[in-house]
Amino acid sequence: MATLILVILTHIVKCVISSQVYSRTEANLTVVPIDIPLNTTHLHLMNNNITEIFETDFAHLSELLELSLGGNPLISIHANAFMNNSKMTHLYLNYTQITRPPDLSGARNSLVYLKVDNANIRNINDDYFTNVSNLDTIIMEYNELKAVKIGNIGEIKYIYFSNNLLTTMPELLAVLPKLLSMYLTNNQIANVSFTYFNNTPSLQRLFMDNNWLTSLPNFEPVLLCITHIYIRNNYLTSENIEQIAAMPQLSDILIERNRLTNVTFGKSDTLWRMQVSNNQLTEMPTLTYMLPALRQIHAQNNEHLSCIPPEYFNKTPSLTHLLLCNNNLYKVPNLTYCSDTLQYLDLYGTELVYSELHYEDFTLGQNFTNESHIFYNLGYLRLSHNGIRTFSPSFFDGFPNLKKFDCEYNALTEFPDLSRLSR
Repeated sequence: MATLILVILTHIVKCVISSQVYSRTEANLTVVPIDIPLNTTHLHLMNNNITEIFETDFAHLSELLELSLGGNPLISIHANAFMNNSKMTHLYLNYTQITRPPDLSGARNSLVYLKVDNANIRNINDDYFTNVSNLDTIIMEYNELKAVKIGNIGEIKYIYFSNNLLTTMPELLAVLPKLLSMYLTNNQIANVSFTYFNNTPSLQRLFMDNNWLTSLPNFEPVLLCITHIYIRNNYLTSENIEQIAAMPQLSDILIERNRLTNVTFGKSDTLWRMQVSNNQLTEMPTLTYMLPALRQIHAQNNEHLSCIPPEYFNKTPSLTHLLLCNNNLYKVPNLTYCSDTLQYLDLYGTELVYSELHYEDFTLGQNFTNESHIFYNLGYLRLSHNGIRTFSPSFFDGFPNLKKFDCEYNALTEFPDLSRLSR
């Protein structure tokens, strides 16, 4: 009886029919039901076995606002299938098997949100995204697109074309004045035309990880508004990299796994994270101004990085995470200026050589009796794979709240005294 009750409850959850919402998900439907009420505004038929949408399936639903067909093995959507759905604002066709996007003629003036990711779409007509006047979001990730053209969509804010086969940027046939974000990760884009961002004057976020870029795009038209740049795992050299110093609103930049030899950051009150790992840096990123919001620096795996100036961290007073592993530092950096904020410090494999490592080595000799130089918030310290022989008896007095300490694969002659660590 208990099992029977559970089955009944599950069925109730998956079949919801009210005056305006019709939902039958995971119901093994093979066709669109014929009993959908005329006044339905939200229609959810996800995760069924529907393979084809006919012109008559939704023709009677003139009040329809949202249609969800994701998770069906759809192969075909007939032309004019949405011709009578002139109020539809949201269309979900994700996780289907369609090879071309649906005809949007009927909802051209109403559609706000289009989600057709994880399908088999290979081509889009040049005029497909032309005059879809109110479209706010396009999501067509995980398809097989090689080229895309976007026309006059004055309201568009978010474009998602990651995980396709694009070899060029989406061609913009008109200015997109409200566009905020472009997601183009995991494509084959090798360059961005010099004037490309003239058509995206409000762009804030650009995501282009795992492409083939060799230089930073020309951000001059959007220097004052760009906040997020993700261009990891490309082939960037330091060409055009000086633009970063002129981005006052920059908040988050991830440019790891490239071929950068130097990077300079300018004035920004919003920058909280910089990731420059796995490059060819010979020195830490140049900081020309104080960066009051900076919380994280990831600069690991730059084999030629061998020296950090003693005053470097006086411009990062809010730093909480510092990752410098697999560099050639030879000595620990001076962290006096962020001793009260630092929470995570990774110096794995940085060629540190100490016959005896003292807490004061992290503060240029400042003694821990000076309360301002105690690392009260440091919870993680990794010093493994170095050449440290011993730790001074008072070493852990400078790290009173340490929760995790890793010092394996050193040249230790005696086990460090951990009795002073917090319990």
